[in-house]
Amino acid sequence: MILNNITRIADSSAGRVSSWDLTGGNNDYWTINPRESRVLADIEGPGVITHIWMTQSEHYREALLKITWDNASKPSVLVPLGDFFCLGHGIVNSFQSCDPNRRATSIRTSSLLD
Repeated sequence: MILNNITRIADSSAGRVSSWDLTGGNNDYWTINPRESRVLADIEGPGVITHIWMTQSEHYREALLKITWDNASKPSVLVPLGDFFCLGHGIVNSFQSCDPNRRATSIRTSSLLD
């Protein structure tokens, strides 16, 4: 179970990758045009991704999420954004999942999300 070791001290650290408004304002968003790609996170070193948070108002079926682990030549995940978050019908909604019995996928060297 993933929660078995929650009270044990581990020799590790937590990190976060986030967008932000470089002007100091509140325009924390990216506009990605058709056929363009944007790197959401380029993470070096081993780890586990435990949380992905995004908001958008439309295009759940048209926007693709691509995730490549450990410098692989092809992505391990290449899926419409809505499908990845169980919103395949394209209707905007909140989605949360937690299965404490699952094992997280460990990343050995790197992760690239775009």
